[in-house]
Amino acid sequence: MGVLTSLLCPLWEKENETIEHLFFERDVSAYVWKMLLQWLNINRNLMQWNDELKWAEKWAKGRKPRECVYKMMLVGAVYHIWRERNMRIFQQKSQQPKFVIKIII
Repeated sequence: MGVLTSLLCPLWEKENETIEHLFFERDVSAYVWKMLLQWLNINRNLMQWNDELKWAEKWAKGRKPRECVYKMMLVGAVYHIWRERNMRIFQQKSQQPKFVIKIII
């Protein structure tokens, strides 16, 4: 059925797969997230998952257009990075990070 039993990252097999590893430590996903933040003119360093969520809750709690776009971008980034992970594992296919960014935007 393709069920993964190892905790190791299926793409790198060097570290355990965690939220931080998948979304902020891997080169591809960190690059995607950094470029998306720059696209919104948010100039700050990447943070750990819980810190990112706290920052999002504080910064994007309103209904201003930029805040709404940030929230959609966050959800889109999580979805498409997870999709990219699954494509690489189950279909042995991958997309260029710039294409992933374009899809999210």
